[in-house]
Order: sequence, then structure tokens, then C-alpha cells
Amino acid sequence: MGGVEAHPRIAQPAFLQPAFLEEPRRGALQRSATTTGAWSLLELDRQGSTTALVPGPLAVQPSEGREISMRLVVDTNVIVSALLKPGSVPARALDAIWKAGTVLFDERIADEYREVLERPKFRAIDRQRVTDFLATLRARGTLLDEVAAWTGAMTDDDDRIFVEAALAGHADAIVTGNVRDYPTGLGFEVLPPATLLARFDRA
Repeated sequence: MGGVEAHPRIAQPAFLQPAFLEEPRRGALQRSATTTGAWSLLELDRQGSTTALVPGPLAVQPSEGREISMRLVVDTNVIVSALLKPGSVPARALDAIWKAGTVLFDERIADEYREVLERPKFRAIDRQRVTDFLATLRARGTLLDEVAAWTGAMTDDDDRIFVEAALAGHADAIVTGNVRDYPTGLGFEVLPPATLLARFDRA
């Protein structure tokens, strides 16, 4: 992973371009959630490329005259893969999320994103992309300021903050490369980027 070099000629995703950053965010919810993430990019690639693209219950409306609106919590592994691999399924999914959804986060999640993206193992990610992503998160995302603790069983306790944010923010789904690490039956879906992207593409 450390040997991969960022390609300086690759165009920035739409969500990192100045015109997008200047757009006002819509429907901000004042609320809040924590994380430190143990995850695998290989797992994300495997799920992103092989998961069946089947319809699901997320409410995605056609774009003609109607706005797609999905409340989403995004796991750190999706962010890392999106910035490491422009044009990949995670990158396209994140771009679609910014354009047609609401990203829910709290200060713990923002700190997690920053800490992980600044690790030496991810030095292939251009530093300006990291800065631009974090600015987009603040400008376009919905900061949750009240998040209750959730004490249910977790495969990876580092993912607990994402579950807490999803519950506090009434999320439609958590988007992650580690679907199997999350509990079910809590009122939101747990989706890999490929499945989410397929739903946007059908809208």
C-alpha cells in the first residue's frame, strides 16, 4: 500500500472541485457520534466489486423534478479507498453521496477521518485532497452534536461510533467495505459502495 503513488494528472472528483465546495448545503440537522477504524481495503475492494447489485428499500427518487435524499454515515474505509483510487467504485459512490445525499458525522468521526488519512501508510494520497475532503465534510455534511451511547454487541468495537451516529442521525444506511462487521435490525441498512452506487444509478 505504501508503494502506491498518487497520479498528479488524475482529475479531482466532483466533490473536491471548488464549484462544488461553494454550493450551500441543504437540510442540515443539528445533532452528533466516535471512531477509530480497523478495516481492510482488500475487503472493500472485494465487496465493492462482487456484491450483487440488487434493489433495496432505500428511498431513491428519480431526478426529474425530484431530489434524491438519503441520510448516510460513511465508514472510514470508504473514504480512504475513494481518495486513493479516483474513478473507483468507492470514489464514484462518495461523489454521488455528496451530490444527492446527506453525510452524517460527529467530531469523533471527523477526527477519525483526519487521523487515518494522515497515516504514513496512506502517503500516496495527495495532501491537498485530504484537506479538500475535510473542508467538504464541514461544508456539506451534517454535524451531529448529541449522540447517545449504544451498548449492543459489535464485531469490531472501533466501528461503534458509526452505529451511534446512524442511530442519532436517523440514517438510512451506513456505507462500508466491512458489511459483515456491523449489526443488523437497528432501523438502517449496511451497504457496500457498489450497492449504494447502483441505487443512485437507477434513479
